[in-house]
Amino acid sequence: MEEKIRAVNNKNDYYIYFEIINQIEPSSVLDLGSFLKAAGAISRNIMDISISEEIILDSLDFCPKNNILVYEKIYNSIYTEQEIDELLMKNYELIVSLNAYDYKSSSWLRDFYIKFKDKVHWILTKADILDIKAIGPFYDTKPIYLDQDAYLLLTSKSWRE
Repeated sequence: MEEKIRAVNNKNDYYIYFEIINQIEPSSVLDLGSFLKAAGAISRNIMDISISEEIILDSLDFCPKNNILVYEKIYNSIYTEQEIDELLMKNYELIVSLNAYDYKSSSWLRDFYIKFKDKVHWILTKADILDIKAIGPFYDTKPIYLDQDAYLLLTSKSWRE
């Protein structure tokens, strides 16, 4: 089956992606689902908001056959689903997962978040795609509302820098 990139065109998603990264100021971010690629970005800048080049910005790409060279400049490293074990050896201050639900089921995401509970400080995700009770033992949740869109900022209860 051919992999297809599902375009991101929600301006609130663009805004929350950049705003949370810039407010938290993490040293490392994992972009789960290659949000910037799905948004058609050609740099770390959208709508006059940017992400510092000093931030390590990695991607777990669910459509790796659709890469062009510009994404190698946006992301420090691009991983595929077959490299998840390699990702589990790394720590990230923030995982952004705004479009991963376009490619993966809620149960896949839940299992991924639980695997990473000791490897990530925060996760930014859409509120309506996650079973909060299933991750409750591992993460504290903070809802964020932007117009009609709801997001969650999850904070790991077992994060160790």
